[in-house]
Formats: sequence, structure tokens, C-alpha cells
Amino acid sequence: MRFLFLLIPLLTLSSVENPQSLFNKIDTNNDKSIDKDEWSSARQLFRERIQTHKQNNPISQEQIRERRQRIIEEFDLDKNGILDAKEKEEAKKIIRQRLEQRFQEKFEKMDQNKDGKLIRPEMKR
Repeated sequence: MRFLFLLIPLLTLSSVENPQSLFNKIDTNNDKSIDKDEWSSARQLFRERIQTHKQNNPISQEQIRERRQRIIEEFDLDKNGILDAKEKEEAKKIIRQRLEQRFQEKFEKMDQNKDGKLIRPEMKR
């Protein structure tokens, strides 16, 4: 069930619990599959894990500066070196869309029979 590591790229292998246990947490109705609603709910679990990872693995000031620079380069539409309120809102929207798209693509890729649910055999691929 190495798929879990694709879903949580910021986490290290050692910080991910037993995949079966994680599957069981996501499968809240215990029907041995993960439907789109459960998948959506699981994102909160992933967000919490990412937050924990960030707290336990702080990044350097240099890394922060580099990330900020990349964000400004990408989202500073008028190229004045400043993200104004409009550019900031657009950046948040684009980043949110990218994340949603990645989750949707991963889900659809794993959902081999396209029934809107993930079952254990699909997750082992």
C-alpha cells in the first residue's frame, strides 16, 4: 500500500503509520472501500499530518526566502516585486486548485474500476 506515500509527499516513510490502520481510519463507514466523501474527509487527516511534520521538521530561513522568491516570481503578475491583495488572492486560488486537482487525479488513477470508491486491491497497485 505504498500509495499512501504518494498522497503525503511531505512525510517521511518513518512517520507514516501502518497503511492498513490508515485505510481503516479513512474508511469511516467500514465498507472496505473509500468513497469520494471519505476521501475528502481524509484530506483533513493529511493536513494534520503535514502540519505535524512541519512542526517536527522546521525549514531554514534560507529555504523560506527561496520559497517566497519562487512565489513572487510566479504570482507577481505586474512584475513589480510585490504581491498585492489581488495577486495574493489569485495565488491562493491557483494553489488550492492545484492541490484539489492532484488529489482528484490520484483518486481517479487508483480507482481502477471507476466506481468512485477505492477498495483494497486498487490501493495495492
